[in-house]
Amino acid sequence: LHTNSAIESIPRLVNMGLPPFMTAPALDTVIGQRLVRKVCKNCSKFKPISESERKEFENIMQILAKVNPTSVVEIPAQVPTVVGCEACSNTGYSGRIVLAEVITVNQEIKDLILNNASMVEMIAAARKEGIITMREDGFLKVAAGLTTLEEVYRVTNVLGQLS
Repeated sequence: LHTNSAIESIPRLVNMGLPPFMTAPALDTVIGQRLVRKVCKNCSKFKPISESERKEFENIMQILAKVNPTSVVEIPAQVPTVVGCEACSNTGYSGRIVLAEVITVNQEIKDLILNNASMVEMIAAARKEGIITMREDGFLKVAAGLTTLEEVYRVTNVLGQLS
């Protein structure tokens, strides 16, 4: 099923003709994912985080503190950047890692589906359950030194931000 985020899968199923009374009880967990390239371990370097990057990290961590406090990490002083070498064919990347978004379809979300609720209402319910968006997961992976902010932006730029 092609959607931009996990939560968008629910109305997509309904729009495809699956009635809400069948959709709601059939769903348990919905996972959305995107692959990002991992920085090459042989040549990647770290650069000091810019002021705009710091602000974006702060915004993401504030959101995570509200919806999923256990996922909050320290804002890094440095973030990975690519260089390129023979081992990675001068791309700066080697391998891939997943950015994921997982929604457990609880009773509240099932009731929202049955009542043809808006996306805003479904997003609010998912946020109460602690959903971490793909973009937020990407920032956590950048903080861990696994990928670059450019990669996160590249694969999540079409995604709406859940707030």
